[in-house]
Amino acid sequence: MLRLLLLVGLGALISPAAVLAEGRAIIVLDASGSMWDELGGQPKVEIARGALSAVLELGLMAYGHREKGNCADIELIVPPATGRAAAISTAAEFMNFTGKTPLTEAVRQAASALHSDDQPATVILITDGADNCAGDPCALARDLAASGPAFTAHVVGLGLTPEEKASVACLATETGGSYLQADDLAGLTAALQRTVLVAQPAAPADPAVTDTADPVPAPQPAAPDTNTDADADAEAESEADPAPPQPATAQSPNFAPVVRLAPSAPTLPAMPGLTFTLTPAAGTGPALEGLDGIDDPVPPGRYLMETRLGAVAVGQDVTVPDSGIATPEVILNAASVTLRPRIGPSAAVETTAITTLQPTTGPALPPLTGEVTTWLSAGDYRLVTRLDAVETRLDLTVTAGQAIDRDLFISAALLVPKVFYVPGMPVADATLSIEIVAARPNVDGSRTQVSARGGRDPQFHLGAGDYVAITRLGLITVETPFAIALVQRTELPIVLDAGVLAATAPGADFLEIAPPPDIAGNSPDAVRITAAETVLAMAAGSYLLRAGFGDQRVEASFVITPGQRTEISLTPPP
Repeated sequence: MLRLLLLVGLGALISPAAVLAEGRAIIVLDASGSMWDELGGQPKVEIARGALSAVLELGLMAYGHREKGNCADIELIVPPATGRAAAISTAAEFMNFTGKTPLTEAVRQAASALHSDDQPATVILITDGADNCAGDPCALARDLAASGPAFTAHVVGLGLTPEEKASVACLATETGGSYLQADDLAGLTAALQRTVLVAQPAAPADPAVTDTADPVPAPQPAAPDTNTDADADAEAESEADPAPPQPATAQSPNFAPVVRLAPSAPTLPAMPGLTFTLTPAAGTGPALEGLDGIDDPVPPGRYLMETRLGAVAVGQDVTVPDSGIATPEVILNAASVTLRPRIGPSAAVETTAITTLQPTTGPALPPLTGEVTTWLSAGDYRLVTRLDAVETRLDLTVTAGQAIDRDLFISAALLVPKVFYVPGMPVADATLSIEIVAARPNVDGSRTQVSARGGRDPQFHLGAGDYVAITRLGLITVETPFAIALVQRTELPIVLDAGVLAATAPGADFLEIAPPPDIAGNSPDAVRITAAETVLAMAAGSYLLRAGFGDQRVEASFVITPGQRTEISLTPPP
């Protein structure tokens, strides 16, 4: 049987004859950040979600949906089977569209999932952009075409530039597939319903949409169709004899639990994270893990079933009958919880805040970063949210069946240091570091570190109080006292009164920089650099530069002027 995997970034109009195949299908959704761009006045995200709401017989794979900048962010979320519409729609609604576009690797994994090396396989890639993870779609297409008995890729583009089209169309042309183009939700929805979603036999090819030898053919409008799909369906149903009911076997779906948060709560749809594990009660055979409760085939018998959703786990005995479908009722006694850490009512969600949930009994749950979206068993919890140097605690009572949605306000202010060589000349140096310490010293004279950051634009979240910012850059260390109140943003100007030294001594073993000897002839400690050249930020003043050439030394004096660059070069002795 020809197996089909559908990689979907966005919408397209696909001829039934061009891409229809028997078997199961998986949608691999392009969830990269570019999906927020608009096409025809509508965000591509909404186009994709709208089309996915019509899914009938598919699974869902996504890439770029969990992390920014991670080219390995590819995940099979909903395995393919019938009745997946609710699961796919729910997954799309809760998915972030934020990451990269590793479409080459996604196609590679799709082919592997379909075992394209030993059986026919078809992949349909629908994308709104080119690969931006250093993948080579054309090379992959050639490899896949040569490795399997009949691998075919079809590519559908939405809003692609000519360059982007050329970079991905080769996936189709190298494997004998088609490249097609579409521009809206209606095109994608119709294409999915008329091809793989309704799993109908292949219809005659629509004369208005045809394959061409052109690797990037222009899209053609669909011709009017006097016989609708609904008419064809009705005709087929009136002529076909009804199929007799089949008893449940280990190969046919016979396990569909009914899950509720509370006894009177609505039934939960299938969704990412809702899984079932069945362990044979008699201890015979391995456990069946990772079931999602959508048309799962389970051998008849008695089991201990564990249902998991987020941080919730419930165990119970179930029996799968010899015939019919097992529909055990699962009461999770839980609630959905969404918490958004902010430093003020109008402030953005703090994506780096870390929240730990500690139930009154049992161990703490794994910490969560940024906006918290999870499921919790009913009970009392202590929430501890930490944002940089500030910690906020909150007691939370969870009632079964609730949908908790609230902001977590953190008593913090955003400190934004602005560092300058001289007033009006900002520092943009990746080696800059700032340490924040308490203003009041400890009994031994030390000061407690509150936070530390490095880079060009370090920022801090601090509680109200008195502090000292210790700024380090090159050979400079500057201490700046400050006080902060609980406002949303506080800028702290830090002036280094410094310049930059660019020193070179070709062939030298090392360089040394030191202030000149004092009037008594004492030489202060020098800073040695094991290189023949350096560029350093330095405080204003007079210095000596020494260069070591074997057992010989060469030196010269120089002056650092605030806001200026001083260049000096030393040569070996004659």
